[in-house]
Amino acid sequence: MSEPKTTGAGKTAIITALIGVTGTVMVAWIGIIPTLRQTDKEEIGKLKAQIVQLESARKTAADQFETQITDLNAALAEARKRSRTWLIKGTVLRSVNGRAEPARNASLDLSSIITHHRTTDDQGEFVFQNVPDGFYNLIISIDPNAQFDSRAMIEARGPLRDDKQLENDANVVVGVKYEVKGEQ
Repeated sequence: MSEPKTTGAGKTAIITALIGVTGTVMVAWIGIIPTLRQTDKEEIGKLKAQIVQLESARKTAADQFETQITDLNAALAEARKRSRTWLIKGTVLRSVNGRAEPARNASLDLSSIITHHRTTDDQGEFVFQNVPDGFYNLIISIDPNAQFDSRAMIEARGPLRDDKQLENDANVVVGVKYEVKGEQ
């Protein structure tokens, strides 16, 4: 089989058709690209608006948090001005053959909301430091075998010196001399 011969006019028609199709495709693409770009611009605009809103919300939250911290620090400073801590020190004595002697290794619990524990030294002395304002129950245990301990109520609200004579269940006379002093 032989191929048909294309004349000059036929070639021109084919080329014109190809150019027309190519031109149509190019025009279509030129029309689509701005549409795509416009859609992208709208999406980018929305994302930028969301970023601005999020940044504004973050700044507002950070400002509120900073204000709360400032207010809490101010309240804490004010509470510290009004509240003092106290040093409670003293000596626990016990009666031995009618004589008062230091109660060595006596167990002491100073309790209110929190219990502070101490043990007396060889001279029967004890120290509780950084005790906040308040009323405290001082429990003294000289004999671990005793059924009941000796108790005294102590007020830590100002300077005070006091002596208390207590008895426990074994009729052992226990004395406690203590002083409440403001701490520096």
